[in-house]
Amino acid sequence: MAPQSKMGYFFALTRQARKSHSLVAHDPGHYSRYELVAVSECDSNLIFDTSRVAEPRSGPIVRGLVAYPARANDQTEVVLLMPVLPMDSCNPPVTLVTGPSRSGKSRWAEHLAHHSQLPVIYVATGIPAPDDPEWQSRIRQHQQRRPTHWRTLEPPLDLVALCQNPPPATCVLVDSLGTWVAQFLALSPAAWQTLHSQLLSALRTIPTPIILVAEEVGWGVVPAYPSGRLFRDRLGELVQEISSLAQTVYLVTGGWVLNLTQLGQPVPKSAFLDSAPPA
Repeated sequence: MAPQSKMGYFFALTRQARKSHSLVAHDPGHYSRYELVAVSECDSNLIFDTSRVAEPRSGPIVRGLVAYPARANDQTEVVLLMPVLPMDSCNPPVTLVTGPSRSGKSRWAEHLAHHSQLPVIYVATGIPAPDDPEWQSRIRQHQQRRPTHWRTLEPPLDLVALCQNPPPATCVLVDSLGTWVAQFLALSPAAWQTLHSQLLSALRTIPTPIILVAEEVGWGVVPAYPSGRLFRDRLGELVQEISSLAQTVYLVTGGWVLNLTQLGQPVPKSAFLDSAPPA
């Protein structure tokens, strides 16, 4: 029986082919045959350029796949191919990583940034609060986990201006949209809409890859206070808009990652635009 995975991306590879960094992969989930050529190696994981794929028969191919060993026997080695920042020279990718609190979403975003093989600009949007020890502890945890060679930008900062003119040849990681939105709850609806639109416009034309981390705040009860409801609504709407323009959207929960771009489909703007009324 062909090996299966939770995401359906197991490929059977010969060990000799892997040693030569050129291999033929048979996808048991889609019965497709790919000719993959490894272009680099990072943390013992091979990076494949699937723009050189031969006979792609199972839909669109995402560039920038990392091969993770899963199990092996005497004849074959099974690896799991997971997408890492699909690079596109014409339109560098926007990647959205969303999930609830303490889900692992920041670690996944950091993993993606690390594997971009670009200098990382880490945008920390949380404002320090010296009178809140628990919040300060969270900030320290993030600081201690980041590589020392990453450049960090902290408040006050202009996120829209950064997205309009980021440092060239870098990967920008924004963690997180929730703490960014929280800074502007006092804005009027019109002023917020202007800022919201400016950020979306900047993301559509950003010249470098960017990873945005967002909190899922609408899975619980309705907040008891108006400010809580306003925060939930503004963040939820912003996340939906960014997901519609992002090349890849990940949901992280319970320490597991789901690629929503591959597993799901976008919700239409209106439930009635694509359907004819009953006769």
